Amino acid sequence: MGTDARLPETYLTGERAAPRDSDRPASGAAVALAGKIDPVDRSYAESAVLPHVDGVRVRWVGEVYEARKATLLRGALAMLHPVRWPEPFGLVLVEAMAAGTPVVALAEGAIPEIVEHGVTGWVGHDPEDLATGVREVADMDRAPLPGIAARRFSPARMTTGYEGLYDRLLDGRA
Repeated sequence: MGTDARLPETYLTGERAAPRDSDRPASGAAVALAGKIDPVDRSYAESAVLPHVDGVRVRWVGEVYEARKATLLRGALAMLHPVRWPEPFGLVLVEAMAAGTPVVALAEGAIPEIVEHGVTGWVGHDPEDLATGVREVADMDRAPLPGIAARRFSPARMTTGYEGLYDRLLDGRA
């Protein structure tokens, strides 16, 4: 199935505890789809996404918050983010890394600034290559991911970065 900008924003692919068998997608994992479907996208979701939900290979979880999101992220083989639009930031990507889950995404918008290819996940250029990304991160060392997310995206780090930028702008150095 191809990807589209109108798909739910959060895709979690493959619980790590799931058995690998012939009833799984090419990546060897089940897919849990989580996210909000905006009313404007409902028709598309009903015709192009939800028909693929079978409860085994592909599960629809819906919109999730806090504890449920953390549980899904911690248990996922990877966080698959197949959007094809200029993603301005992608907080869910940072949340995945903070949970110790690598991200597999397309190089759109800020994605290459958030996901470090081969370190915090896999960044591809073609939707057809995303299954390769899932296989590539399957054996990735997850232990460093929460620390990397905290160093790069904690509130303190972000605040310090913005303050430095504002200082340079006010001083005419930026």
